[in-house]
This record gives sequence, structure tokens and C-alpha cells, in this order.
Amino acid sequence: MSSIGDEPLSRTPSAAAPCSAQRSVKREVLAHLGTLDFVAGKENVIFLGPPGTGSPHLATGLGIRACQAGHQVAFGTAAQ
Repeated sequence: MSSIGDEPLSRTPSAAAPCSAQRSVKREVLAHLGTLDFVAGKENVIFLGPPGTGSPHLATGLGIRACQAGHQVAFGTAAQ
């Protein structure tokens, strides 16, 4: 089962395997993002990719993880 940090992604509809769907994303990078170290460093995370590559799915999973840890989350598209 895939996870971000310690939390499984099974609560999201198509969370079967985000790393297998988007092969250019390394599991180690997602695991590191799941630690939420970027929050303490006051850094943003931006997922970029053409349509159909799963960027919103990855961003949503990371946002859920951050919310579970008690953080506020903002989600936007490049058009916004």
C-alpha cells in the first residue's frame, strides 16, 4: 500500500499506487514530503505536469497529510 509519511493513501478514491502511475516521481521524494519538513522551513510544494499525470492527486494526498497533522492547506491550480 502506498503512503505519504505514516498515513496510507487508501482514503483517496484512486490511491492504488501514485508512484506507479507517475513514474518520474521517486518514492523517496514522496516519503520525504510526507514528513512535512517543508512546513517547518516555511517552503511551498508545487507539483507540475501535463494533464493526466496525477499532479492534483499527489497534491491532494499531501494536503490531507498536512491537515491530519493540524496544518492549514491551500490548493490552487496554475490558472488561479
